[in-house]
Amino acid sequence: MPFRFFAAHRELENSHLRTNNLYAVLGEVLKKSIKNIPKLVGKTFIAADVSASMAWTRLSRESSFSVADIAVLFLAMANYICEDTITVTFDTELKKVVLDPNGNIIANAKNIPITGGGTDINLPIKYLLKNNIFVDRIIIFSDNQINVDFDYVCQKLVDRYRKMINPNVWVHAVDLEGYGTQQFKGDKVNIIAGWSEKVLEFIPLAEHGVTTLVDRIKKYEI
Repeated sequence: MPFRFFAAHRELENSHLRTNNLYAVLGEVLKKSIKNIPKLVGKTFIAADVSASMAWTRLSRESSFSVADIAVLFLAMANYICEDTITVTFDTELKKVVLDPNGNIIANAKNIPITGGGTDINLPIKYLLKNNIFVDRIIIFSDNQINVDFDYVCQKLVDRYRKMINPNVWVHAVDLEGYGTQQFKGDKVNIIAGWSEKVLEFIPLAEHGVTTLVDRIKKYEI
C-alpha cells in the first residue's frame, strides 16, 4: 500500500542511513505504484480533513501513523494523477495548500500541516460557492464527521453548487475511518473507503459508469 512508502520515509528520518537519494527513490517508487491510474482530466478540487478526530486516531495500536497522515498522503497522490487541481485542508478553517503536481509526492504530503481543530466538512463546498469556482469533480478525504455549523448540510450545498455553477460536478467522498456516517447522496456521488491506491483507481471508473465497472470485472482471470 502507498502509505508503506510514507512509513519507510519516516523511519529513514530517524536513521543514520538516511540520504537524499534514498528519499528521492521512495518518492519515485510511490509514483510508480500509481502510474497506471488513468489521469483525471479537467479541474479537480481536493480536500483533506486534518481535524483532531483524524489526527488522534491511529491506523493500529502499534502504528505511529494517524488517519490524518493518510488523508494528506492521498491529497498529494490525487494531486499527482489529476490534470489540474485546487488543493485544500480543513478542520474548523479551510486552508489552501500549493503542491507541485510533478514533485515528490511524499515531500508534498509532509509539507501539509495537520492542524487538529474541529471538523466542518461543509467548508470545501462553501469555498467553491463563495468564490464561484468551476470544477469538474470534488474529492474529499475525511472521516465524514461534522461537529460545527449544523445549519448547513453538505448535500444541500452540493445541490446549490450544481444549480449555480456546474450541474455535472462529481463528488467523491472517501471515508478513511469507516464510521459509516456520510454527508452526501444522490446522482454523481461516489462514496468509497480504504487506504490503498485502488481508491483513486475507482474514481475514474465510477465516473465512466456501471458498464465500465462490469467490463473491468469481466477482464479479471479466475
